[in-house]
Amino acid sequence: IYTVRSAQLVKIEPEIKLLPSEDTAENRELAFSRLRSLILSKAAPAVKFTQEQIQSAIADGTVISSARVSVPAETSALTVLQYPVLGEVKWL
Repeated sequence: IYTVRSAQLVKIEPEIKLLPSEDTAENRELAFSRLRSLILSKAAPAVKFTQEQIQSAIADGTVISSARVSVPAETSALTVLQYPVLGEVKWL
């Protein structure tokens, strides 16, 4: 007898702080779009998302020059039975 399991969906819910001069609704949407693209392109069971990866995906050095990112430790490194999905972003 075999047991078949589907992957558990784990929400990645980062906290992001943009520079005050760059913290606009437009830049938040741009940062969210870039974050969503990163997660969609890298999502796989047992993937690890680091703060540096997320910061690099968000900050382009032109429109968004810098972003401070914090990712809860329990969602930064997943197991083979966990699959990342983008949850709610908390803006600081």
